[in-house]
Amino acid sequence: MSITWSTTPAAIRVGAIAAILGFVLTIESTSSRTINGRLAECSYTNYGALLLGAIAIVAGLVGVAMAAKSTENRGVLTAIAAVTVAIGVLHVLRGIGSVGGPCNV
Repeated sequence: MSITWSTTPAAIRVGAIAAILGFVLTIESTSSRTINGRLAECSYTNYGALLLGAIAIVAGLVGVAMAAKSTENRGVLTAIAAVTVAIGVLHVLRGIGSVGGPCNV
C-alpha cells in the first residue's frame, strides 16, 4: 500500500508541518554590545524555531511510536518520523542560537 497524506498518522503530519514551518517562521530577539568596535556580548533567540522545533520533536517521537505499531509501511513511516525529530532538534539548536544566527558569525 502506498503512503498518502490522509493515511499518514496525524502525529507525523503535525511533526512534518512544524518541521517545514520552522524554516520560515521566525520570531527573533537579538541583543549585542560592542566595546571598541569588537563584539563583546551577544544574545540571540528565535522563538519561532524553538516552538516549532519542540512540536516537531514531540510529534515525531509520537510518530515513531505509532509507526512501530503499524503493520503497513512501518519502515517508511519510522524514517519520516525520525527525520522529523532530527529537523526538530536542528530548529531547537537554531532557536537558542547554537546553529546559525547573528552571534555565530
